[in-house]
Amino acid sequence: MEVEVGTGQTTFVPMANGGDLPFYMGPQGGYHVWGSVRARAYTPAASSNPNDPDHPVVRFLLQRGSETVASTSQLHWYLAPVGDGWREKTGAFVVMSVPAPPDLEGEAVSLEVRVTDRCALVGTDARTGVLRFAGPATGPP
Repeated sequence: MEVEVGTGQTTFVPMANGGDLPFYMGPQGGYHVWGSVRARAYTPAASSNPNDPDHPVVRFLLQRGSETVASTSQLHWYLAPVGDGWREKTGAFVVMSVPAPPDLEGEAVSLEVRVTDRCALVGTDARTGVLRFAGPATGPP
């Protein structure tokens, strides 16, 4: 399985190692980065029903060294076909779980995604970046 981690609320934004990784203040006062994923060469669920448990399990981690500063639960996600065998999903709230997220401005981190398909095939990808506060998050268009 090939997997690519990215950012983006409504579109997939590839991450270059060492680039800026924006983080946002959400409407309830918490902080997050947007996690997005692309994958191919795995066994997708037979349906596009978002509640189908055969969709791949996706999990994001944001780490500063060995410390996890943000994560998601395990998400059963329908990855929509986007061409050339790739499927993708955007807009995961990777919620920061440290006491003072604004203090992470300028810190080097790694954003990782792990995808497990219904046949237990696993793919991962991680990219490094520097956290940059991007202000309040906007709602969907």
